[in-house]
Amino acid sequence: MLYENGLSRISLMLRLLDVLAASADSHVLSSPYFNVIETSAEAQKINKVFEYIFRHFKEEITLQDAADILHMSPPAFCRFFKAKTNRTLIDFVKEIRIGHAAKLLLQGQHNVSEACYLSGYNNISNFNKHFKEVKGFPPREFMKRYELNSQERVL
Repeated sequence: MLYENGLSRISLMLRLLDVLAASADSHVLSSPYFNVIETSAEAQKINKVFEYIFRHFKEEITLQDAADILHMSPPAFCRFFKAKTNRTLIDFVKEIRIGHAAKLLLQGQHNVSEACYLSGYNNISNFNKHFKEVKGFPPREFMKRYELNSQERVL
């Protein structure tokens, strides 16, 4: 595609998209919090919550803290958040923490227990359980698979 121009380039792009769409081996690339928000007022509300979570995910985040941001009761906040993100606040925070931990592990500068504590977890067993729920396998296996895939790409 890099060396083509005009319609030929567009044709190759469409062929690539067709191959990708037909592929059985797919991975979701969008962020875990991505979802279409109906109105800008709702977008502003949910963005306030996202900003708070991204700033404080390493700390304890309570349902009351999140509800207070939008001046809602906890039950009303739960309904609103679930409707807009298709997940609970707890699941969302878990995904953010595990995503951060995975990033730390892949950078190679931290071991599993360091990534655990740097991501807001207070105990390793809970971290390992959540990591497996989100990523599909425990942190050590995640690192081994990544190393194996990296080596295969180099070869």
